Amino acid sequence: MSTTIPPARRVPLADRSVVATKTGVPWWGAVLGAFAMTGTGIAIDLTLGDTLTKIFLVFYAVGCVAAVLAVQHRGIFAAMVQPPLILAVTVPLVVHSLGSSARGGLRNEIITLALPLINGFPTMAVTTAVTVGLGVARILIQRRAYPSDTPERIESDRESYRPRRQLIQRPTAPTSSKTRSEATAGRGA
Repeated sequence: MSTTIPPARRVPLADRSVVATKTGVPWWGAVLGAFAMTGTGIAIDLTLGDTLTKIFLVFYAVGCVAAVLAVQHRGIFAAMVQPPLILAVTVPLVVHSLGSSARGGLRNEIITLALPLINGFPTMAVTTAVTVGLGVARILIQRRAYPSDTPERIESDRESYRPRRQLIQRPTAPTSSKTRSEATAGRGA
């Protein structure tokens, strides 16, 4: 039994997710998905207490890994580099929105904002290493598995690949044998 996927069922390389027969989400969808998973972890943590715990970190890591697997091939880079950015945006926002900024000056406020980032650094480093590793593996494996995905081959595959939404073709105006200049010349006579 052959394990190759027929070209008619295979999604073009630029549009595919980690599964060759599935269209991936665009890069911005992957980033939003990872933010949504992180937000879910934050919401669960804040309902259980008023600090960010391992629940937040697990949701954050799972969201980032899922994003690098679900993203389109052309958006892998965005999914690979998003873990530090998500942590750098969400943690200070949560700490600031909780109103837990320290009294006593700028130094104490910086420490209050930086402490959760420092505590989350090991998880962020491992998550980033995993997403970069998965992204590089996807690039190498998918290009090696389908070396015939040249630009010409992708175009021929796209002709046989029909997305769920097809563009509605507008009817063309009937052409007449007279040109516009002949029609205007006939009116003036």
